[in-house]
Amino acid sequence: PYRTEERSCPYHKRCGGCIYRNITREYELEIKRNTVLSALRRAGIGDISAERTVTDGVADRYRNKAQYPLSRDRDGNISIGFFSQKSHDVIDLEDCQQLPESFTRISLLFKEYIKDNKISVYDEISGTGLVRHLYLRTAMSGSILMCIVINGVSLPNEAGLVKFFKDKEPRICGISVNSNRKSTNVILGDSYRLLWGEEYLE
Repeated sequence: PYRTEERSCPYHKRCGGCIYRNITREYELEIKRNTVLSALRRAGIGDISAERTVTDGVADRYRNKAQYPLSRDRDGNISIGFFSQKSHDVIDLEDCQQLPESFTRISLLFKEYIKDNKISVYDEISGTGLVRHLYLRTAMSGSILMCIVINGVSLPNEAGLVKFFKDKEPRICGISVNSNRKSTNVILGDSYRLLWGEEYLE
């Protein structure tokens, strides 16, 4: 009875980025409330109750963070998006309705930039290739931080990359590189380097 097509997404059945697109928003909020209650009970909090889940009413474009993995498909084409459910196969996304439209523009520009500049993409099976993830965060102001997670210490022509994105997306206020050379599922490494702009958002 809670199933709906009103919130459908063309990637929903394959993508692991969200799991509630095929049910009503009201039922999603009830599931989330029950998830919290269940966790508290398992933690031994005891007999508790909780008010209904409070929301600002925004059901789409509300996320302020995205970590896009990159890979190549069987034909060598670059994919950027999210992992398919229970796998590390990257679903190539044109858009995600959970994310700001600015993230979509930046991710597609990044894919174009990587391709045009012949920058290698990480292959987690062989451990080779440079670019692992594109990591974006935004604030209520609309400012965006862009971080590129790499299997190395630097990107080719970093000054050119900064200029490209400053010209294309003026809301980007800082660009950094994160180095993660470990063979791991953990997205971020320990080392950050600021290429340009701000290091943090307010």
